[in-house]
Amino acid sequence: MNKIREGGGFVDGGWLLDNIDREMDDGSSTLIWRDPWLDEVSINVRYCRLYDLAENKMMIVVDMNALDWGVNGEAWKWRRRLFA
Repeated sequence: MNKIREGGGFVDGGWLLDNIDREMDDGSSTLIWRDPWLDEVSINVRYCRLYDLAENKMMIVVDMNALDWGVNGEAWKWRRRLFA
């Protein structure tokens, strides 16, 4: 997430896997946007502009993983196209 904040991490589209590390259970009770990830701050607070654009604000990690995190995956749904 720090790389993203500084403008990097977009080269191969694997920024999520490259930049987030958290121990958790199977992801069935971990909310991707609302649970704390980095410095005990949730993504919806740290990246509020992305959160505002997200279509599904209550997505859990296990569902995101099932939909595929990758560049062409279905996990990330936005109200409009994102700009780098």
